[in-house]
Amino acid sequence: MSPTSPDHFVRTLPGLKGNARIIPRDHGFMVLVQLLGPKARGQLSLASGNPADKPLMHPNFMEHPDDVAPLVRAQVPSAYRPVGTCRMGTVEDAMSVVDAQLRVHGIEGLRVADASIMPNIVGGNTSAPSTMIGERAAAFI
Repeated sequence: MSPTSPDHFVRTLPGLKGNARIIPRDHGFMVLVQLLGPKARGQLSLASGNPADKPLMHPNFMEHPDDVAPLVRAQVPSAYRPVGTCRMGTVEDAMSVVDAQLRVHGIEGLRVADASIMPNIVGGNTSAPSTMIGERAAAFI
C-alpha cells in the first residue's frame, strides 16, 4: 500500500459472533479492523494427484513482521478473503494462470471467474470486485 492509501479496513456488524462462519446469535455490536495490504503470502498446493482430495491451504497469516505491528490487540482473526491463487497475467508470466479474458493458459474452454484471479488483494472487501469479475466473465462467454 502507498503512504496515501488506507492500510486498515474498519467494518461494523450488528450482533456478536465468535467467528465468520456462524450467524450472530447474541445482541451486541462488533467493530472489525482488518489489514488491507498484508505482506505475508500464503500458499495453495495439491494434497495428491487425486482431484477429489481437498487442496492444502497455508495462509501464513502474520508471517511478515510488518503485518503484526499495526494489528497488535487482543484478537486478530482473518476475514477469509484469499485472492491471487489463479492470478491474471500474460502467458509469459510464469506466476499467472488466466489471461485478461479469464481463460486458463493452455486449457481450451476453461475460465476462472472469482477473486482468485486478482494479482493482488484489493484495499477493501472483495465482494464487489468478485461480482464485477463474474459480470465480465458472463460478457466474455
